[in-house]
Amino acid sequence: MSSTLSAQFVLGTAIVLSLVCSGSFGAHPTAQTEEFEPLVTTLGTRSFDVEYELWYYINVVFESRVKKTGTGYEYRYLITNKGDTQVRVEWRSVEESEFGRVSTNIEELRPGLLEPGTESEWLVRESTVPPTVSERAARMYASAPSGNEATEFSGPARAYIPQ
Repeated sequence: MSSTLSAQFVLGTAIVLSLVCSGSFGAHPTAQTEEFEPLVTTLGTRSFDVEYELWYYINVVFESRVKKTGTGYEYRYLITNKGDTQVRVEWRSVEESEFGRVSTNIEELRPGLLEPGTESEWLVRESTVPPTVSERAARMYASAPSGNEATEFSGPARAYIPQ
């Protein structure tokens, strides 16, 4: 009789462990939703204005966000000019994505001249295609405080783009 009770105990323990490990016992798993953390990149440099004989800073923050919608994905691109001078930006990841291929004019994918302190949510697009991360560079052109010179520099600016 003792061996029968031991066998039943072992079998019962195995069933309980099986239920707990498989998730059938207790809370049921819920559906996972796609979440995408914002991609934020800061690019900056300093340059010398020969006429005014002073250093000035170029500091641009790139932010890319994706949100799943009922019909696909909403892509948002934000640029902030935290530098001392005006800046014009070309964000290659966006320009060379599906959005650039279907655009009739590449200028609509560029935010234009950004004054110091400007925060611009300049582009919102929708696509049925899920996102991937692009590591392409962004190119910046900044005017000197005197207005006589311009500084050009580039660096990687990650962005969500349609696959």
